[in-house]
Amino acid sequence: MAREMDQPIAIRLMHWIHVTSIVLLVWSGAYIHYPAAFGFPGAMNGARSVHFIAMYVIVFNLIWKVYHAVVTGYFKTIWLYGRHLKELPGFFAYHLLMTGGEPPKEGRFNSGQRMTYTLWLFLLIAEAITGFALYGMRPFGWAPWYLARLNWLRELHFLGAWLFVITTVLHVYMVFYDGLHLLRGMITGYEQPQQPQR
Repeated sequence: MAREMDQPIAIRLMHWIHVTSIVLLVWSGAYIHYPAAFGFPGAMNGARSVHFIAMYVIVFNLIWKVYHAVVTGYFKTIWLYGRHLKELPGFFAYHLLMTGGEPPKEGRFNSGQRMTYTLWLFLLIAEAITGFALYGMRPFGWAPWYLARLNWLRELHFLGAWLFVITTVLHVYMVFYDGLHLLRGMITGYEQPQQPQR
């Protein structure tokens, strides 16, 4: 009898598309914001081209992820509900090395993981809106052209990028601290290695 995968191929594909897009967006965006401090192939033209391509890829990937989560019911596994808020103090205490044991969790993910995944949904939407507005894209024609040139909009987009960087670093820390089985699952589909048949 075949083992059931812990992480189906669709989840893994969306995850690694997201990871690749975020890396390219942060790298190209850092060069666009601070060209003297970072290098990028093709300089400014290359950075802008990659930023645009990665932007479209991550937006379509987000649409796919939301559709998949709703149709399959996967959102129930990763969404932060009100009842999880009371678990957050225990989660932070555990990851700040203040307590032993394990952080409280419901199902496969704890409240911190759910908070991160829920935050990323809204953060991606905000980054997409501010990014499109900055470049005066037609789908967001409600944003006046002068608004796209305001510095505060640029800084808001930049702060959102930093929030992505910070939460991604924390996410990777949590994976290596107590979730390597989840990383294995995102690579192989199985969180635990195959047990030999007896």
